[in-house]
Amino acid sequence: MNTSNISDFSKYIYSLFHDINQNDLEYIYKGDVTPELISNILNLAKTNLANSKDTMKVRSRIYFIMGEGLQNVTRHKDESDNSELDSLIVINKKKEKYAITTGNPIKKEGISDLKEKIDNINSMSVSELRNFARYIRKTLKLTEKGGASLGLVEIAKRSGNKLTYTFKDIESDASISYFYFNTEILTNHIKTDNLREKDTNYLEKVKKFHEFLNEENILLSFKGDFNQENVLYLLDILKGQMPASTLTIKVNNILIEILQNISKHADNINKITEWKPGIFFIHKKDGKFILTASNYILNSKVSELSESIELVNSLDKQEIKNLYKTKILDQEEEISSKKTGLGIIDIKKRCKNNFNYNFLKIDNKHSFFTLQIII
Repeated sequence: MNTSNISDFSKYIYSLFHDINQNDLEYIYKGDVTPELISNILNLAKTNLANSKDTMKVRSRIYFIMGEGLQNVTRHKDESDNSELDSLIVINKKKEKYAITTGNPIKKEGISDLKEKIDNINSMSVSELRNFARYIRKTLKLTEKGGASLGLVEIAKRSGNKLTYTFKDIESDASISYFYFNTEILTNHIKTDNLREKDTNYLEKVKKFHEFLNEENILLSFKGDFNQENVLYLLDILKGQMPASTLTIKVNNILIEILQNISKHADNINKITEWKPGIFFIHKKDGKFILTASNYILNSKVSELSESIELVNSLDKQEIKNLYKTKILDQEEEISSKKTGLGIIDIKKRCKNNFNYNFLKIDNKHSFFTLQIII
């Protein structure tokens, strides 16, 4: 990523963000999938489901399918040292539909069997799936293979939708393909004995965005409400995926400041004060982490915030330390969640590099603020 061209990158981020509504959610993770990660992602989803208007029955169904979908990654994945073949998890909530997409490398020798299995499931009615699930439980030992079959059946049965999938050839290894698997769940679920056809265009969009993730080596992206609970689960997910070192400890400390900054200071265009919409990326390139966060901000705040960032960028290490002490000790300065200056100073003190930033004017009242830090 050309970090000097923050304006163009900000426009691209805004194109991913501009149509967000309250209760919308998009979580994207690329990397190793572990039981701890699955637990943290489910906790993040559980928090957002609890805050949604969906019924308890719908929330339970979504939570179950999400859990099975995540387990599906670990059942079918093929180990590889190529970062482009890292497992992929995408959880998207838009209006009245959830989409849960996973991706992982798979040996080509297993594709035929997997396709046959999914196509067979898609050909069944809901009542036939119920009978098939009973058959699997009675006749197959729930080994990895048996558990995978039952998991796919349960996902189709509970979602009421056909399972969508596709494969992508890997140029660097002719023996491996990348397997994309998608499940959609409607919150206004209507009972029917026939599985509904699915929109395959969404999966193609995920494949295209996955290319962007690989190009920029984006480890995680989150778009949604940056409330305190979401912030804590995001930090847990990142902490669990980065081996402890001086660098990763510094990254985590700065992440806390950045995510808290969105949580405290983000504005929104829908006049819902308790909703703090934002979008966040974490990249890793050439041994460095690149943190990018964006959110709406009132135009009336742009000038003051821009001046604060420019001031901080102009100071050296010792000057930053002095300014930080002054802010802490100044009894006339109100240090509270309403002040942005102290957080920016603290981030600069920890990372030492200058900020890249951009304000994209949206309308007469709001701008889209993007802040980027390299560690």
